Amino acid sequence: MKKISLLYFLLVSLFVPVWVLAAADNFTLDSFMKLLASKQESSGTFVELRYNSLLKNPVRITGKLFYQKPDLLIKENITPVAETLKIKGDSIAYEKLENGKKITRTLAIEDFPFLKTMVVGLRATFAGDLDSLKKNYQVRFTGNRSGWRLDLITNVVETDPDKLFDNIVSKLVISGSGTDFRKIEMFDQEGDRTVINISPL
Repeated sequence: MKKISLLYFLLVSLFVPVWVLAAADNFTLDSFMKLLASKQESSGTFVELRYNSLLKNPVRITGKLFYQKPDLLIKENITPVAETLKIKGDSIAYEKLENGKKITRTLAIEDFPFLKTMVVGLRATFAGDLDSLKKNYQVRFTGNRSGWRLDLITNVVETDPDKLFDNIVSKLVISGSGTDFRKIEMFDQEGDRTVINISPL
């Protein structure tokens, strides 16, 4: 009887990883979006690297990210320059210290299509808004709860050189684990990219 019990225990231990993997395979885009939608806010520190074909080395920026439902997104750069980008609704508030004085400028997001393309993707992902993502991007999802990747390819491709800057973000790649965002990669139509590595708080 003890041998049978031991054998049963070993078989269960052996097949548990298979069950876990099977459960992970059921982690679909829909279930992933619902998981994100259940989270009210996200925050973390980041290290951003901006790669440009005109520069020998990438520009390095460090700071903090914060998102709060339904539409507040704050990016606070600490180095090399202290500045804050606060996006809420359809407006963008830019803050920067100059000569000891805080300068604030408020702009309409509609006036910056290249920024809007990026913001729509990030806010919709943070909020778990799949309808908004599908409306603005081709959406590809791979992975499971412990490690996932979301590819967002913009539906707008600008071919007019005079308007290329208007839709500069052509693709977003967001990866993470559970509800934590670990990396955000942004690619433009001219081949340059920005990589943001995130450490959730």
